[in-house]
Amino acid sequence: TLRALIVLLIVGGIINWPSINYYSSAEYDAELSMNDTSWYDHATLAGSAVCTSQSYVVCRNCPEHSYSKGGISSDRLLEIELVKVPVDITIPWIDEMINETVTFTNGTITLENSTTSNLTNGTITWTNETINLTNDVPIKIHLALKNSCNHYSQVMGNVSIADMVFILLAVILLGKYISKVETRFDENEQTSTDYSIRIKNPPKTVYDPDEYKILFEGLTGTHVTAVSIALNNYELLTQLAERRLAMRDLRILQLTEEKKRFANDRNVRRKTLSVDYSSVVSRDSIQKTRCGRTAISESFLQRQILKLEKQIRGLYGKKYYASQVFVTFETEKGQRMALQAITDAQFEIKKQRRRRDGSENRDLIEAVTFQGQVLEADEPPEPSAVLWREIGVSKKTRLVQYSLTTFLTTLAVLVVAIVVRYLEDNKISWGGIPIPAVFISVMNTVVPAFCKIISSYECHDADGDYQLFLYSKITLVRWVNTAILFTVITPFNKTLAEQEGLLKNVFSVFLAEMVTAPALKMLDFLSHFKKHILAPRCKTQTEMNLHFRGTFYFLAERYTDMTKIFFLTCWYAVIFPVGYFWGAVSLGVYYWTDKFCLMRTWAAASALGTQLSKLSRQFFAINVLALAVLSSYWWSGFPYDNLCSCGNLDNQNREECDLGNMMPDNTTINFSRWADREPTFNLNLDDPKHSVMNSTVNITDVHFFCNQDLLRDFAFPAIPIFYGGKEWMTDDQYYLSTVFGWTSVAFLIGLLWLMF
Repeated sequence: TLRALIVLLIVGGIINWPSINYYSSAEYDAELSMNDTSWYDHATLAGSAVCTSQSYVVCRNCPEHSYSKGGISSDRLLEIELVKVPVDITIPWIDEMINETVTFTNGTITLENSTTSNLTNGTITWTNETINLTNDVPIKIHLALKNSCNHYSQVMGNVSIADMVFILLAVILLGKYISKVETRFDENEQTSTDYSIRIKNPPKTVYDPDEYKILFEGLTGTHVTAVSIALNNYELLTQLAERRLAMRDLRILQLTEEKKRFANDRNVRRKTLSVDYSSVVSRDSIQKTRCGRTAISESFLQRQILKLEKQIRGLYGKKYYASQVFVTFETEKGQRMALQAITDAQFEIKKQRRRRDGSENRDLIEAVTFQGQVLEADEPPEPSAVLWREIGVSKKTRLVQYSLTTFLTTLAVLVVAIVVRYLEDNKISWGGIPIPAVFISVMNTVVPAFCKIISSYECHDADGDYQLFLYSKITLVRWVNTAILFTVITPFNKTLAEQEGLLKNVFSVFLAEMVTAPALKMLDFLSHFKKHILAPRCKTQTEMNLHFRGTFYFLAERYTDMTKIFFLTCWYAVIFPVGYFWGAVSLGVYYWTDKFCLMRTWAAASALGTQLSKLSRQFFAINVLALAVLSSYWWSGFPYDNLCSCGNLDNQNREECDLGNMMPDNTTINFSRWADREPTFNLNLDDPKHSVMNSTVNITDVHFFCNQDLLRDFAFPAIPIFYGGKEWMTDDQYYLSTVFGWTSVAFLIGLLWLMF
């Protein structure tokens, strides 16, 4: 799967090559320059939608929509008070430009060093048509930073559609291929699972295995080899496991004291402790082995054992009920016949409930009815993966456990988000690399470890179910940390910013995931600590050997390493198409580091079956849905400045575009309305802080605030006609956003149909 994803991302990057070239060209960004940039900035700018062409424009209502109110961030706003400002006045109908220093005061416009005789008394008059200033108050003009990149080309639209179609087809074919591989592996390796079924709702008071043997031999006509009935005796098994651990600790303590007393006896020195660890039921009991000096005394362990034995005697007297039954047939044919009969009966019951006419096939249902209970069955997990101690835990208890662990996982995600937001707001970096990205990469290792700790308190029927829940939690953590978090905390109008922008953080995440996570796996601090610190201090050879078993790994965590990179690539595909190549490189690094660890440092994992593989295919489908949905939002958001031009024909009748009402605070500049002949007033921005963007501002080219951020408004589907997209979109952009908006709806419906 990992190698297939690498190939998929490389092909996706090749398809997006025209978009990568366009984003790197002067056609997209006239101010783009790769000269005098660091390798880090060069890697960010090349092939991404970062826009360096920006200019200040007049925006009358932008201060009313600051970032704290969901609008424009304060560092992109500028306020100029007009007192004595150089102005270039262009008079289009006489092809003349007058360069004057204009003083705005006392309700008049005064020009110094006038060179034209018809400029008199503070009023500019051309052929009886007047521009004047009224009201005796200071005049303030509000400016906002506008992205001036040419954000759309027909080629890019076609490339995005082709890319989405390719990813969809590739994921479908990959899913079919993985399914065939699963079938081939299952057929090549025979286990008792291939001959067994699991009854999920047995009659609670039937304890005799022979009754199940008679039932299924009559149903299938084949021999039943074994029947195992699991009871809801969780407390009893827990106490027995704790007693076994206490007995083991006591034996270790006694043997240690015995060796001390007879240090010179060769027979005693050769004595070893034999503990059957495979019989310990608790999933994490082996990890509780105590090494080094211990403060627990022999008398304490003896009291603990007596206390446990008393509790066990009390639990033996309780009545337990059957929770699950495992039936093993002599042939695979018997298993398949039993599953088919039970499946047909359940399907008939559901069909009858839909019809409600009582015309169900009674023979099918009665054949699998036992003690008045219509049986439900499936193929059981691998025997080594069954958690016998936890099978009998009630659904209510499990629901409470799952809710609590999910809450703690969500809380951990929120804590990470708060810390990242703090680091981002304080612009903390190291060597030009933003620290938030490195922190996220480290948290993608730390938080899953936290998830494994809290998930160990959950009860599951099998280790495969445990890994499924762990997979879901870690996926939530890593998808949010890796892709979604920066989208949420970065101001919308900084999406394309060169410095402190969203795309720079996205590249930082790719780089950090490429280096930090594999490095932590290769260093494997915990394993080295066990081998070199704890192992030499153990009292017995058996305990010491346990520290050399290798690092336990979870297949669920390995799957999330793969899906998080794919998700990150799909999430930002439109505005960061070069991410396909960075994602392929990241997965390549994961492949080689995982291969090394699997062969050299990791311990062997238990057999889990195909549950994780099936769930991963659903997550791949979610990635394709994210590609479609986010593409519609990214395309609708261009140019990512929340500014709409009054020059747009659809905006000219808006109140914000009335030049006569441009100034706030009852201050008015009256411009006479000459059709297509209005003069141009360019304010000269001599302040170096502001003139970096543009040296002059045309105060008659007015813009107004318009919300281009449909994602944070939870506007779904992102179809422009529903949200006033004509205010800021070009015609081609409007069309493409509409296509992606309806496509996201179709993908969502298809995904729900496949899942349910």
